[in-house]
Parts: sequence; structure tokens; C-alpha cells
Amino acid sequence: MDIDPGLWAIAVFFNVFICVGLLLFFYYRRLEVLESYLEGVKSVEWNRSVCGDSYLGRQLRFSNIMLIVLMPNLLFKRGQIPKGADKRIPEKLRRQLKAATVYMVLTAVAMVVFYFALPDEPAT
Repeated sequence: MDIDPGLWAIAVFFNVFICVGLLLFFYYRRLEVLESYLEGVKSVEWNRSVCGDSYLGRQLRFSNIMLIVLMPNLLFKRGQIPKGADKRIPEKLRRQLKAATVYMVLTAVAMVVFYFALPDEPAT
């Protein structure tokens, strides 16, 4: 099965824009809601006070919440969150976060495949 590299590039490019849109949606629409569910968690409170409200600050704050949702047992064992802190977030919102993460990882894998699958020399 031979896929035209131009079509593959358009598909990956389109998916990258969807990923950026997903991130911006979570950064500017859902971040405060997520943080409100995690009141009292030290790492969330620290990130909110230190990192601020800039784009990079929101990125760090959101990454911390993603870690809490994706790896709660590891963070509990390290003593960074209380037991069951991830369960404070409603199931629907946790599924949205996990689905967005899976989508972004698959897009990253597609970019790597696109990079290594193309021939080194242009077709003549």
C-alpha cells in the first residue's frame, strides 16, 4: 500500500492543528474547573501560585493535572497527592483528558512514522 506523501503530510498537519486546539481548549476553558476539583492538593496549589496565568504557566499547570489523572498511584506513592485525589474529577472529564492524551500521542507517532517512512531523495 503506497500512500502519497503529500496526503500523509496534510493528514498529519491537520491533526497537529486539532491537537493544538484541544490543548488551548483545556488551557483556557477547563483548567480552572479542573483545579477547583483538586483544591487542597499541594502540587496543584503550588503550580497555581508560582507558575501564574501565562501560556507556559497554564501548560505546566495542565501537565500537572494530566499526571494526576494518568498516574495517580505513582504520585500517591511519592507523597505528592492524597489517595483518591484523581477521583474528585468527574468521570466524564477524566475520560475527556485521557482521550485527548491518546489522540495527541497517536498524532506524535504518526509524525515519527511520516518522518522515517519517506524516501531520502525526492522522486524524479
